[in-house]
Amino acid sequence: MNVTELQQLPKPGTRMSVAEFQSLNLPEDSSLILLNGVVCDEDGSGVKMTKRSHRHARAELRIGRFLDEWLERTSFPATAFSGEVGCELPGQGFVGIDVAVFSNNVVAQSDGAPYIAGVPLLAVEVLSTTDRHGAVSEKVANYLDVGVKQVWLVDCGFRTVTVFRPDLTQMLYSRSMSLDGGQELPGFSEPVRRFFE
Repeated sequence: MNVTELQQLPKPGTRMSVAEFQSLNLPEDSSLILLNGVVCDEDGSGVKMTKRSHRHARAELRIGRFLDEWLERTSFPATAFSGEVGCELPGQGFVGIDVAVFSNNVVAQSDGAPYIAGVPLLAVEVLSTTDRHGAVSEKVANYLDVGVKQVWLVDCGFRTVTVFRPDLTQMLYSRSMSLDGGQELPGFSEPVRRFFE
């Protein structure tokens, strides 16, 4: 890119639609990405980074493990990912999801791409100490709007999981309950307390 083209690039923090971002025709080696409708540098500049605790990391690991074990046990045609899996959601750009389950068809279509392009069956967000209620509510609503079948909001402080579905029903599971995957995740069942051990 020449100097003029570089000067015309959006600065990190600029809000853009997916179409606007794609129209930039950035070279493959560009470090700019679109996360939740905001232009960011791959180093995270332009976004306030979430601060995660060891409890957050532990819950994310355990939930990913339980989902992976369930998939292996049942041969359900899907794959689990954790660790802020990069995903391109239709009309919303790129997001990082703490733990997600994607159908194998979606995963296969994204083979070789740096991000999974498509809608997960399940999106799990583990709350961090820096998360704001409004931002989390918007994230859950965005997932449901694009067709995610279930969103789990995991609160390590209260040791609860709130499950959201597209019909706007929600269910709060305390640590004394077992979380059932319902028809979207048939056969998945795990005591909530185990997510936080």
